[in-house]
Amino acid sequence: MEALPVRRRFLYFMECIHTDLRRLAQQVTQMLARTISSLESHNVTVMRWVLDQQPLVHRQRRELEHEVFTLLATQQPIVAFDLRYILVMMHLALELERIADAITLIMHHTMQLAVDHVRLPLPNGSDELFKVVQQMVHTSLQAFEERDLETAYSLAAAMQWVLVSEPHLHAGLATMMKTHPQAAELHLIIEEMLISWGAIARHATTISERVIYMLTCTTVDLIHAPPPQP
Repeated sequence: MEALPVRRRFLYFMECIHTDLRRLAQQVTQMLARTISSLESHNVTVMRWVLDQQPLVHRQRRELEHEVFTLLATQQPIVAFDLRYILVMMHLALELERIADAITLIMHHTMQLAVDHVRLPLPNGSDELFKVVQQMVHTSLQAFEERDLETAYSLAAAMQWVLVSEPHLHAGLATMMKTHPQAAELHLIIEEMLISWGAIARHATTISERVIYMLTCTTVDLIHAPPPQP
């Protein structure tokens, strides 16, 4: 490795970090997919697998952050894009960790209900929300991998859909609560789970915002003030 020219060494270590980020992304997307399947199947084994992944995700994120700091401390980025690329990878790892935390919260609730043999009465439209949020995570990561601005900007429309859907889902849950007031605690659990799904959507959108910054050196807000696509 010592014999490699400076630029080649730098690119080699950047690619190593990128490989670790891909591994982390794959871990989190698998957690998300299995969470959705477990909500349908009530498979406790799958739920336990998802919960077991959280400490692994935390460890991978810390290791990736250490790699980034080591690279920046020992080698000088050659061009401005190098620095943005490295910092965005670290930010993406943090957002993936936050997505994993939200998934874990959902699974904790689902696991407890499954152990108590309580079926989860989700409001109408929940399944569509889960699929849209899952696609948002995939799309944001795709935008990073392909360095695709159009794909990154597409998260704005998806996030607006989530923002419009959230009040309807919460209203449906409130109606269910009025119909079955004896299940108020269960409805509060579902409310917290819906909030967690919204949080995952926001983290995915933040990933796309980071990608746009990496590619254009421009800060955008795709959640509150989505700009027109380029």
